[in-house]
Amino acid sequence: VNAQNPEIEWIKQDGGNSDDFGTSITTDENYVYSTGVFYDTCFIGDTVLISNGSYDTYISKYDKKGNFIWVKQFGGTEYDRCTQVLHNNGHILMTGFFGDTHPGQTGFFLLDMDINGAINWIKEIEGQESYYGSALATDAWDNIYLSGCFEDTLSIGGFTLISKGEYDIFITKLDDTGNVIWVNQAGGVGEDISTSITLDKSDNIYLTGSFEDTATFMDTTITSLGYQDIFIVKYNSSGEKIWLKKAGGDWGARASSITINKSGQLFLAGVFGGTTYFGNDSLVSNGMRDIFLARYNLSGTLQWIDNWGSEEHDSSSDLVTDNDFIYFSCRFGGETTLNDTTLTGSTAQIIQLSFAGEIVDYIQLGGYYRNKCTINNSSALFVTGALGPWPDLFGDTILSPSWYGYDAFISRINYGHTGIEESVVFDQHLKIYPNPASTYINIESNEGAVVSILNINGQLIKQYSFVKGLSERSIDISSFPPGLYIVTLQTKNTILSGKMIKH
Repeated sequence: VNAQNPEIEWIKQDGGNSDDFGTSITTDENYVYSTGVFYDTCFIGDTVLISNGSYDTYISKYDKKGNFIWVKQFGGTEYDRCTQVLHNNGHILMTGFFGDTHPGQTGFFLLDMDINGAINWIKEIEGQESYYGSALATDAWDNIYLSGCFEDTLSIGGFTLISKGEYDIFITKLDDTGNVIWVNQAGGVGEDISTSITLDKSDNIYLTGSFEDTATFMDTTITSLGYQDIFIVKYNSSGEKIWLKKAGGDWGARASSITINKSGQLFLAGVFGGTTYFGNDSLVSNGMRDIFLARYNLSGTLQWIDNWGSEEHDSSSDLVTDNDFIYFSCRFGGETTLNDTTLTGSTAQIIQLSFAGEIVDYIQLGGYYRNKCTINNSSALFVTGALGPWPDLFGDTILSPSWYGYDAFISRINYGHTGIEESVVFDQHLKIYPNPASTYINIESNEGAVVSILNINGQLIKQYSFVKGLSERSIDISSFPPGLYIVTLQTKNTILSGKMIKH
């Protein structure tokens, strides 16, 4: 096991003579695939792209060391954008929208390509007015789950949906060749949108987004507290609703991301203003709009929630997890304090947190754009977004756009792998007492640390974060089943481990 402070291993800047933005990113174990939009001329790797009209979209492939492999371009005469890209079992899935339908309207697509960039199939979703896909997920059988929103009428796989208001939400399940299996609709009279989707190990679906006024999900109608509230809905793999939750308050709230870690904990990120209620818990923003992070169990019970923010508008962008930590992509609009450190100005951050919600570390990646991220099995974090419109700080490096606008970027960030592997040396002894124990154990460390307790199979049971300055930490183990456990203590520079017996 090794640990290290976050650092930028490499960063690639893609841009030209207009504004260019990274929009989504995915990875397998050896390659990273990034999408974005560009206008006019854009240089990516050794390739020059020229847009067909307004903004076109691209997908690029790099290896994990940052070597350019290829780039593909898609687009017409109007604005075109990929909203999400996802790698699944040797296939690259893309969804987004395009503008060449009718004046002032957009349509959307779902595309499957191989890892060499050859298109296997593409589906155009037909409708009237505007509609787009925003969220993708897949299951172990390569079925595809696609969600988005639509206005007026949407036709998909023989199903015709009619919106109840300005925008309604749809979610559909397709097979691996793009054939529609089922479609669900949700919404009401206002603007209702979906933003993120994730699946658990049983292929239950968790969808989040926002709604206005009232919104109906099958047989349940919810009402917003403010002008815009958050929803989380759980479906089974057949599309049947299991539960529905909402959160909101007087100034509105929006969800940006939802994800599940390998221990079956559900994490939700977003923004809110004023006083916002999450069931019986509430948050009050520091300024006009704060970011928040919440953890639920898979039954929809809130376990903890926290918020951070400046006096300005802050934004939440993306959320991923590995075996040990959460990585939260966000942006602060003004002065913000994280772990007793004051960040000044507008800063885009990737914050690393424990599963208990304690901040472990963070790194700045620009200041004026919301970045997207993905992580591989080795805990290498890849990020895309935009830098500009003037020089930005990326880690310890200042980067400038190629002109007075925005350039896209793709970067690899290393935090170090922290999972339990065969290379753990248990004679790096962690002092645990009493041992054996039945109710409490004590651990000695006067540094800020993350303590993880795992079962003998290496599965995470509990995780704690401790601040610097305490020489002895006490942990309640009374609820643990009797048996042998592995305890690890990670600081910025070391990882110690030991075995603990629970009576």
